[in-house]
Amino acid sequence: MPFWVIGTITIAFIPVTMIALPVIPYQNVNKMENKGGIFEIIKIPSIILILCSNLITAIGWCYLSPIFEPHLRKEFDASPSTVGLLLSLLSIAYAISSPIWGKIVDLVGTETTWKLIVVGLFGSSIGIVLLGPTPYLNIPNQIWMKAVALIVFGLSSALALLPTFKSMLDYAIADGFRDNESTSGIISGLWTSVYSLGEIIGPIGGAALDENFGFSICSTVVAGLHLLMILKAYYQCFQPIFVFDWDSVMTEGGK
Repeated sequence: MPFWVIGTITIAFIPVTMIALPVIPYQNVNKMENKGGIFEIIKIPSIILILCSNLITAIGWCYLSPIFEPHLRKEFDASPSTVGLLLSLLSIAYAISSPIWGKIVDLVGTETTWKLIVVGLFGSSIGIVLLGPTPYLNIPNQIWMKAVALIVFGLSSALALLPTFKSMLDYAIADGFRDNESTSGIISGLWTSVYSLGEIIGPIGGAALDENFGFSICSTVVAGLHLLMILKAYYQCFQPIFVFDWDSVMTEGGK
């Protein structure tokens, strides 16, 4: 029955979309206008870092798909309606917070968005640790804690994910690519491809870890991936801020 409902709604939206979307006149965009294609864009370090962040966020979202319902049924004898309600908290938190995070992203610069992404990744790792819960931290393994964890995870993953597309586009333009449909198309394709890869790795890896080590260890590993991504972002984006520039000092002294 759920498949019939979702399929019917999807089909019903086809004519609505065709009527609502505006007609965009064809523009003959010269493909040679850009500095280069996709292989040039993925050479930009900041874009590679954002793609890795997208991958980790997608893995975090999707590792629950095959294992969360069996985990709740085994640990708490949860009914399908309870499982559905808990999973909806993740999406509800994401949906409610997305406009707020989006407004904040519009107000800050591209460099500042990396700080927002790092905060989102850190919050996501906390949510996943609570969801497991991670062994030896004395976190109560209760239904209410699962609900809190999913809300924290939803709020944080929205912050980690929302700034990424705009940041990738800004970094590409700053590196010499033109601000046109061609660049946006390349960025969109990369973003979607990497996120889809995470949607593949997440369920497969999550199921394998859960089968061999249990839900708590599986969640701990996923949280660890988020923390590793934070360390990588710090090393690449923030660490130079705290490095003492001896060459600059010597140059000033020579003057």
